[in-house]
Amino acid sequence: MDEEAVYGQIGRFLLSFQSLESTLTDMSHLMLDPERDVRIRWVLEQLPTRRLLDVTGALIVQALGDWKIPDTHEFLDRVKKTWKGCDAVIQRRNALVHSDYDYLGPCSSDDLVAIVRTKLCVTRKTTEVDGESLTAGGLEEDLHDLAECLMQLGFIRTQLIHWLPPRLPGTGRAS
Repeated sequence: MDEEAVYGQIGRFLLSFQSLESTLTDMSHLMLDPERDVRIRWVLEQLPTRRLLDVTGALIVQALGDWKIPDTHEFLDRVKKTWKGCDAVIQRRNALVHSDYDYLGPCSSDDLVAIVRTKLCVTRKTTEVDGESLTAGGLEEDLHDLAECLMQLGFIRTQLIHWLPPRLPGTGRAS
């Protein structure tokens, strides 16, 4: 078991995850304030990622109505599918960050057999343990899912920029 490879993959995932947060923030900022007031961006950056995903989705739906964009069904289907993937990636990120890690190996040596991630999930009625044995190869799928979300967010963002109404300079209002 290569401990450095496992933690390297976790690190790559978490660093790449920041791109997801940044893209969502940028999309929301674009729709809220095309003039790009940094104070609005700062407020968006304070939101938890799951809430930012919800806000961005709501802003997209509102913007399409405000901008009177016709025939957006395919686009909204893409948004919905992408949001579902982003939600799964956010849950995975939270599981990786908010878990305990244990090293398993034989008592007679320092050889590492596995790194086990565990998270105790307690509700009023139940207690569950979410856990897994981590491998560098096993985290490749997480990186792939994150990359797919980032690619789809890029397509959505580009389309929104294309649809963005022209603005009167310095006013922030549509012309």
